[in-house]
Amino acid sequence: MEKNIRYPTDSSLLNKSREKLVSIAKKTGIKLRQTYQRLGLSIKRKVDCYAHAKQYKRLSKGIKTLKTYLGRVVRDVERSIQSSDDLIRNQFTNLLSISKKLINQSKKSKDKIYSIHEPSVYCVSKGKSKHPYEFGCKVQFTVTHKKGLIVSTEAIHPNAYDGHTLQKSLLQAEQLSGTKVKYAFVDKAYRGNNIPVSECNIFISGSKRGITPATKKSYKKKIFY
Repeated sequence: MEKNIRYPTDSSLLNKSREKLVSIAKKTGIKLRQTYQRLGLSIKRKVDCYAHAKQYKRLSKGIKTLKTYLGRVVRDVERSIQSSDDLIRNQFTNLLSISKKLINQSKKSKDKIYSIHEPSVYCVSKGKSKHPYEFGCKVQFTVTHKKGLIVSTEAIHPNAYDGHTLQKSLLQAEQLSGTKVKYAFVDKAYRGNNIPVSECNIFISGSKRGITPATKKSYKKKIFY
């Protein structure tokens, strides 16, 4: 399930986080030493041009500058809200933690922030040539084979391999429906699920060993997808 976000870049996230902190500070009446409103937008535009022209040294320098601006605003906000009441502090708590994570995260960091208004967004590798990556959250549906009724749904947090979530989805479907799942037809993403045959017969699409013509037709109606 793709989230309604722009394609995430470090420069846009850093600048947007700074703008949101400045906006909340203005609403709550907190005066900041410097907002970097003009400088931040100017550097952001230059970074976009550097990325388009593949000038990576200038690009990394510009992102470092945006991190510096955001870090200064974060520290200024933290100093200003020390003597404020809990109501004002609570308005900054979530955004301050996201901003600090944005400053510290790198290219190879785990649990990266891809969206400020949707922190629970993950980079999902789809393996498609046109869209190799999607930014959203995995959602798993359990559907009955003959009638096509949705028995259970689950949003997977954090991002996990499909095969490792199969057993949990089977148990959830059994608890909600009150019926033991004997057969499950799944796609190739669920290979390596490690579910014994005594618990449930798992049929993976594309398999040829022990597959009858009737079972082959059943792949068109997958229980999990």
